[in-house]
Amino acid sequence: MAAVEDLVGRSLVVASHAGRAETVFLAAVRAASAPDGLPLDPRRVDPLRAETHLDDDVVELLLAGGGALADLADVGPRLFRVLAWEARIQPSAVAFFRHGRDAFPLDLHAFAVRSYDATTAEGAAEARREIARLATLAAWARARNEATGSVAPRPRLAQRRRREASGVAAALRTAVRRLFADDLNGAIDALAPAVAEEPEAADLLLRRGVLLREAGRWAEARAALERVVALEPGRAPAWRELGIVLDREGDDGAEAALRRAVTISSDYRALVSLGVLQSRRGEGADALGLLERALSASEGHLNLVLPVAVLRAAHAGHTTLDPLERARLEEVLTIRGAQAGLDGGGPPEDAPWSHYDAAQACLLLGRCDAALRLAGASKAHVSAPWQPETFGRALDALE
Repeated sequence: MAAVEDLVGRSLVVASHAGRAETVFLAAVRAASAPDGLPLDPRRVDPLRAETHLDDDVVELLLAGGGALADLADVGPRLFRVLAWEARIQPSAVAFFRHGRDAFPLDLHAFAVRSYDATTAEGAAEARREIARLATLAAWARARNEATGSVAPRPRLAQRRRREASGVAAALRTAVRRLFADDLNGAIDALAPAVAEEPEAADLLLRRGVLLREAGRWAEARAALERVVALEPGRAPAWRELGIVLDREGDDGAEAALRRAVTISSDYRALVSLGVLQSRRGEGADALGLLERALSASEGHLNLVLPVAVLRAAHAGHTTLDPLERARLEEVLTIRGAQAGLDGGGPPEDAPWSHYDAAQACLLLGRCDAALRLAGASKAHVSAPWQPETFGRALDALE
C-alpha cells in the first residue's frame, strides 16, 4: 500500500485564466491558514485540461476534503459534476466564483456563486481578501469533526489510512471517475462496496444519498439520508437533501427537515428550497425572509436577485430599490438581456426564460417599453402554454 499523504494544508484552485489564478486565487490561498497555524498550499487546476483528464491527485484532494475554489470560466460539465458532488456534501469546502459580468456557463441554481472583479487593482485586492477569508473558513471546516463539532488539525489522516487499506478509498475514487464520465448509476454502484465495508459511516451514506437523489431513485435516497440524520443529526447537508427528497415525494416532513438544515447552518440550497416551498404555500413573508437570508449568505448570488426583488415588491405593494439592489438588477439585465438577444449578438439562449427575466428586471428598473419589447419577442420561443402562464404569475406580483 502506498503511503497516505497528509493533505490538511492542501487546496485546489480551479482557474483557466493564468493571470487571475496567480494574482487573485493563489495569492489569496497563500495568505490564508489552516487551524494549526500553517499556511495553505494551493494547487492550480486548469479546467480546460481537467475536462478531458482528471488527475489522480486532484481526485484524492477532493475526496480528502482538500477544498476547492473554482472560477467558473471554462469549467465544463464533467468537472462540474465532481465539484458539485463535493459542494453538496460539504458546502463550506467548495466555493464557486464568477468574474465580472460573465454569464453563468452552467445551471447553478443549486449553488451560491460569488462575483468578483479583478479588472482594477482595488477590485483584485478586495477579491483576495474575500477569497483568503473563505479559504481559511474552508480549512477550519475540513478540520471539524461532523459528529462532535470539535476541531483537530489532522482528523482525517487515520481514517484515510484505514480506508486505503480496506478498499473504501479505491471505491470512492472509482465513484468519482464514473461520475466524471456521466455514469451516475455507475457511480452509485461503485460506492456499494464502501458502504458495505462501513455501513455506519455517515459521510459515505450521505454521498450515496446525494447520488441516488440525483438519479431520481427517491425511496433509496430517502432511506440513505434518514440513516445519516439518525447517525449524525448535526449534518446540515443531510437534512437539506432529505428535505428535498421528502418535498419531491409530497411528504409533509419536508418543511421540518429543511428547517432543521437552516437552523444548523445557513445552507444556501436549504434556504432556497425552503423559501420555494413556503412560496408555493402562499407564505410570502416567510419565503421572502428565507430567500433574503440565502441572498445574504451567498453575498448576492445573481440567480436570487430577481426572485427576491419580485417577492419583496409583492410583499410591500410597491417597488423601491436601494443602490445595491439597482446595481444587482442591472447585472441581471446585462446577462439575461444578452442571452435574450438584446445586443443582437446571435440567436437567443435559454428562451423564453431569458426574455422573461430580462423583462421583469426592466419593469423593476422602471423601463416599461423595454419590458414590452422583450415580452413580445418571447412569443416566438414559447413551446408550452405553462411558460407564459408562469411569466404572468410573476407579473401579477409586480402590479
